[in-house]
Amino acid sequence: MPKSHPQAVLPEIRLPILKERPFIGLNRMYPAYGDWLQTICQQSGFTPRIVREAHGAASALAFVAAGFGVALLSEPIKKFPAKDVVFKDLLAPQPVRIPLGAVWKKNGLYSGVVSKFVATLSQVCAATA
Repeated sequence: MPKSHPQAVLPEIRLPILKERPFIGLNRMYPAYGDWLQTICQQSGFTPRIVREAHGAASALAFVAAGFGVALLSEPIKKFPAKDVVFKDLLAPQPVRIPLGAVWKKNGLYSGVVSKFVATLSQVCAATA
């Protein structure tokens, strides 16, 4: 959120506090993002008012810095240089889940670490399906 936002001084943000704020979305290159944003906002009792669609995290941060709205982005984005933007932990009424995809070549030759990661990922995905 912009540093000038009234809730920017809070250590964490409850999602319903943002219901009246304009949101920055991500364009159609991130098809799961729009559905995810709609779902978590609806779980908090509102529909986000998306005023700009960014082409990626960096442009979303630029829109936020310019004061166009707030954006919900994944935690690693905190490492991006972002002047006039503050990052806050989000408190949602339900756990926030983000769709994740992974692709690998079946019967490919991989290092031991990659093979173990693929096996672990396969087990986790099978358990949550």
